[in-house]
Amino acid sequence: MTTPRALERSNKRYGCSFFPYRTPLRSRSSWVPSKETKMNWLNTLRKRAFAICFLFMVAILAHTGVEAAQLTLGWTDNSTDETGFKIERGLSTSGPFTQVGTTGADIGSYTNSGLADATNYCFRVRAYNSGGDSTYTNVACGTTTATLTVSKTGTGTVTSSPAGINCGSTCSGSYTSGTSVTMTAAAGASYSFTGWSGACTGTGSCVVTMDAAKSVTATFTAQSFALTLVKAGTGSGTVTSSPSGINCGSTCSANYNNGTSVTLTATASSGSTFAGWSGACTGTGSCSVTMDAAKSVTATFNVSPPSPPSALPIL
Repeated sequence: MTTPRALERSNKRYGCSFFPYRTPLRSRSSWVPSKETKMNWLNTLRKRAFAICFLFMVAILAHTGVEAAQLTLGWTDNSTDETGFKIERGLSTSGPFTQVGTTGADIGSYTNSGLADATNYCFRVRAYNSGGDSTYTNVACGTTTATLTVSKTGTGTVTSSPAGINCGSTCSGSYTSGTSVTMTAAAGASYSFTGWSGACTGTGSCVVTMDAAKSVTATFTAQSFALTLVKAGTGSGTVTSSPSGINCGSTCSANYNNGTSVTLTATASSGSTFAGWSGACTGTGSCSVTMDAAKSVTATFNVSPPSPPSALPIL
């Protein structure tokens, strides 16, 4: 049978100590405990050793870096007879604490997920077995990171400083609470950056303090160019466009996004003929213009010559 002193020595190998149980009102020299008393004594010592051992666990909180709203807690397992560990969480070192999970025996870490962004959480741990619970570890606290999400309309990229977002492809990042993040927008070819919305406004750099989860939208607008139709000649007629925009007649100019292919069709009025295109088009067929710059087209309509007279009979 293990003696109290031997039990004490064996537990010290795990960095723990306990104080031997002493029965009051009897001198050690005159009292000889029964076998049952000895077993109770040893069980009490084991429970005491178990409880006091865990006073020396050290809890360490760390951000996982995988998700913003989770924290990983670590501790030192100083016992050999635990069933597992109970993890409790609160919002301050003084609690109140609520149990949020358990682990099995010989486990030294626990990841608590589903937490709020940019929030401080405090944890404590205790071991348990069929004999009860140990005392708690010290309380350890940590703050979750906060997620910054970027959305885009149009073509362009958004980058961040400090790094984390390159959108492009990576349009969200996790940042330590309180971090100031500067985002810069760069328009793609044939687009212009027209402004921020969400956590930022305006068209300059976007600076966001990450004290909560935040989102920003960058708007990129395709460049557009004016196509102008001029009518010339002695006659009259109309010019229409596909896609729509020009109906000249009355509307003889329209803006089209960069790269748009615009087809113009000329229709002469009665008594006129279409004589042809000039400017960005030539010939007398349909006119197709690719809008990669401002362009102008002239449609010429001339008065039709009179019809020849019918043959006269010879009198």
